[in-house]
Amino acid sequence: MALLLFDGALGFVGLCLFVLPTLEEMALPRKEYRCFEATQNLKRDLSSFLDSASDRWVPPENWEVAKTENEAMFKGMLQAVLTNKHSR
Repeated sequence: MALLLFDGALGFVGLCLFVLPTLEEMALPRKEYRCFEATQNLKRDLSSFLDSASDRWVPPENWEVAKTENEAMFKGMLQAVLTNKHSR
């Protein structure tokens, strides 16, 4: 438990008791943020590899090539996840 002293700058004056978060409670947001970063990096990389916009729009004249590349990349990534013992 910790004491927090409010100095009145925000309109609060006095002491407040609060419980400090545990190490486990502090680790969860970090893990979730790492997953968020990995997802964003993957989206960016896929967009770059497939030569598409970040919203995944592909010009009609590039659609067949992008579709084939997308399917191949998805199968490769799925295989990597299924064989990665650390992802479970």
